Amino acid sequence: TVAYQGFGRGLDIERIKMLNNIATNGRKPDLTIVFDIDVENSMKRVGNQKDRMESAGIEFHNRVRNGYLQIAKEEPERIKVVDASQSVEDVFEDVKKIIHKYL
Repeated sequence: TVAYQGFGRGLDIERIKMLNNIATNGRKPDLTIVFDIDVENSMKRVGNQKDRMESAGIEFHNRVRNGYLQIAKEEPERIKVVDASQSVEDVFEDVKKIIHKYL
């Protein structure tokens, strides 16, 4: 919500965080993995299977991506970023390494 509504749509980020906190009773996941890929390659992967969000345009998706990366910088102990432009096998190995630390 923060990435899409706050960064993507330009809504008040602090207000969104406050509402999220109320809605979740302050709970956050122990681990969040962000699969990062540049917007152009992401759009190529989606192809013609676009829903309302994918149809929002490259600028919107760049803001959302930057939002996710900013949030990850703010919470590095909880949010890990994986380079999703790698091969499926390499992404899988990166995710295994991250998850292993939480087991």
